[in-house]
Amino acid sequence: MKKILQVLLTVTSFCGLIITLYLSRNFMPLLSALKIQSTYFNDSFDDLPKPLIVNFSDSFMIQKQSPGCLQKFDPYIGYYSRFGTNNYYGSVFKNKPRCDKIIGNDNHNIKHVTDKLKNSGKRSTISDQRLADFSSNCSNFTPYFPVLPFSKAELEYPIAYILTAHRDAEQVLRLLQAIYVPQNIYCIHADSKSSLAFHNVLRNFAKCFDNVFLTKSISVVYASYSRLEADLLCMNDLLHSKKPWKYVINLCGQDFPLKTNREIVTYLKSLHGKNDVETYLAPHLKWRWQKVYKTINDQLINTAKDKESLTGIELFKGSAYYALTYEFCRFVFTNPDAIRLRNWLKTTYSPDENFWATLQRHRDAPGRYDNTQRNKRYNMKIKLARWGGESCKGFFLRGVCVFGTGDLPSLVKEEYMFANKFILTYDHITVDCLTSYRYSKMVMDYAESLDRMVNRRMSGTKL
Repeated sequence: MKKILQVLLTVTSFCGLIITLYLSRNFMPLLSALKIQSTYFNDSFDDLPKPLIVNFSDSFMIQKQSPGCLQKFDPYIGYYSRFGTNNYYGSVFKNKPRCDKIIGNDNHNIKHVTDKLKNSGKRSTISDQRLADFSSNCSNFTPYFPVLPFSKAELEYPIAYILTAHRDAEQVLRLLQAIYVPQNIYCIHADSKSSLAFHNVLRNFAKCFDNVFLTKSISVVYASYSRLEADLLCMNDLLHSKKPWKYVINLCGQDFPLKTNREIVTYLKSLHGKNDVETYLAPHLKWRWQKVYKTINDQLINTAKDKESLTGIELFKGSAYYALTYEFCRFVFTNPDAIRLRNWLKTTYSPDENFWATLQRHRDAPGRYDNTQRNKRYNMKIKLARWGGESCKGFFLRGVCVFGTGDLPSLVKEEYMFANKFILTYDHITVDCLTSYRYSKMVMDYAESLDRMVNRRMSGTKL
């Protein structure tokens, strides 16, 4: 009898949670529920049973046969209702398109969305000034951000983020909402050339969270040292932070995650202390460091002057983006070769694409690759970018694909943690559906944990 009562209590609690989620339709109830599930953090989640029925859709619906409750929640319905008549402010769609159909590669739904976006012109965005006013009151948006970690594994593996941004505060906030969890730490660099309203949005946001802060603002010029400097300013601040972290990942305002925080943690653990950095030899790009480049009036200029050679360090090429260990970041600021390399690269073209790739081959770098295979190319999995010649259903901008709705079926199958590039004014459905997809997986993880608790209580196993 006692065992039956325990089962009934568990099922009732779960149904109560689902009803609460359905009525409130925001992210807070799910997180509040975690507060009372003290046993939740005692599970490793390594052997969780798969849910009997899982269906993600535009309402983030998860239907389960056991214990037989229905859940719906939409983290944006309250957020966007402040700005428009529906939860997709500025959208040309009266009703949100079927994300499940689009991600399932349904050509009819993809064509419908693509044609409508193409014929309607750019989507209007929430102005930076309006967002600045809105964000001046923390209670306007903090209810739509997590207050507790989703698992013990995530709690014990905090990640640091560096986010460099210069425009489109709405899109930056969408990115922050997607990657934010309370155990992580976030450093934001806002370009000094950005509008006052843009700066105010980010300042207001940072004031509402004790794990978010802004670093010193500088003027960032494309392909100049300032791009690397912005990262280094944040990295130095993160190293001096009292909050612990394992890896740092850098992003820009037009990135968006393909994976959940739990999946990102799992991937970083799989690196076993290695950095995730692209690095390869690129002798055809010597022109980038053979002449002296200087920034004049916010433009990078080739002075045509020969640059002195760099002795004792072989240059490698790679991406400006990475996942780096805490120990490697300390190495960046303390190793004499790292300091010398950084100073030498200040007058080169796109030094951020040489700095990390070269240091990753250094014999003393923590988490380095084996440099005995000098000609081997190492790729990274932290961020996806599709270049000219690769599949792109959107359009190419400066050689990089701006993803469109038609890219969603392939994006959700990628092994990468993040992708670049997304532009809300071009195709907001891509970001909306990725948001739906990721949140569905997050809720599924939580539902699985409750399944496990129910199964243990039914079998009489002590939690």
